[in-house]
Amino acid sequence: MSASQFGFLEAEFATEFAMALKVEEYALTDPAAAVIYARKALESGVKWVYQFDRSLPQPYEDKLNTYLNEPAFKALANGRVFDVAKKIQRAGNRAVHESKPPSKLEAVEVASALFQFCFWLAHTYGRHTKPDPSIRFDPLKLQAKLAAENSSLAQRKELEAQVETEANQYIPFP
Repeated sequence: MSASQFGFLEAEFATEFAMALKVEEYALTDPAAAVIYARKALESGVKWVYQFDRSLPQPYEDKLNTYLNEPAFKALANGRVFDVAKKIQRAGNRAVHESKPPSKLEAVEVASALFQFCFWLAHTYGRHTKPDPSIRFDPLKLQAKLAAENSSLAQRKELEAQVETEANQYIPFP
């Protein structure tokens, strides 16, 4: 199982998991990319639901907005799925179409909304594995992940500098 907060997706929803990893990776370093990846993960997940849940009528148009606004989809989980999906969709659209990039806070909020959507997806449609009902999105884990990446980068740069120094201290041949 992955160290990702979205690890519960990995076994049965690999496409959505891969994009959710990008959301975690970029939320604090490139909020616009994180929000766009969240929207892509949402769209992939919603299309998966429509493909496999026969109780949802196929909308007249193959667009995320049309899928989300289908009354049967809007009613899922008393509208909570729709609410988090719309939050992700709107933020993703703004990230693409507006000149002002999303803030880190917005990226973290969208990552949280994506977590909620993905939890519902895996809990509702997972056939072999279900997420632990007690798990919650923890924004502090994004910071810990960033700190670990920065630490690894610093260690790598230190190692590179050491190797370069040693390479310059060659033993001259007589």
